[in-house]
Amino acid sequence: MAFNYSVLTAQRDKISSDKDELTSLFEAFNSLVAENVCNPSVWAGASATQFKGKWNAFSETKFPVAKQSFEKEIVNLTTSIEAYHNAEG
Repeated sequence: MAFNYSVLTAQRDKISSDKDELTSLFEAFNSLVAENVCNPSVWAGASATQFKGKWNAFSETKFPVAKQSFEKEIVNLTTSIEAYHNAEG
């Protein structure tokens, strides 16, 4: 089965675009959390502290891993595209 250069390129670009969108949304939500959670005029108390603790754990450990998996897929597809291109010469 031959690789389709256009399909591989489109998939790589889609993953890259999705990663960028996900990162942008994450950063926007992270700003909302920082601004509003544990803010006495918006949301304070035990539930806010608990949420913020869980959010911080997610944002510091889990999100970077998810973003890294997108980046690995982009690299893998780029490598496949380059190998296909070189083989087709």
